Amino acid sequence: MELRHQVPSGCSKRPSSKAAASEEARRTLRYVEPLSDARTLLADFLSVLIGAVVVCLVLVACSGDTSQELLKTAEFEERQHNVVHAKQLYEEIVRSHPSSPQAETARARLAALK
Repeated sequence: MELRHQVPSGCSKRPSSKAAASEEARRTLRYVEPLSDARTLLADFLSVLIGAVVVCLVLVACSGDTSQELLKTAEFEERQHNVVHAKQLYEEIVRSHPSSPQAETARARLAALK
């Protein structure tokens, strides 16, 4: 007795002819091409979004009052008894921002720490 595996007509996963294979490929491409276009639009959008985020981060980093930030850090270092680093920061304030109010404070703190 010979057993053959028979697949009912219309249920096969493989196309039975080149024409059927071509038709199946055409149907598949009908869904793949719009998906590819959507991926391209999404990639463009994400590129623009990432660029905008980078620009915002750069602007935020550059727009801060660095002399004020340095002074706060120096004062913190001084409170932590890290006098060497505090002096370095005070000197940086005086060197980088000599006419700022923070430079006056830094000069006074340097005089007091000597």
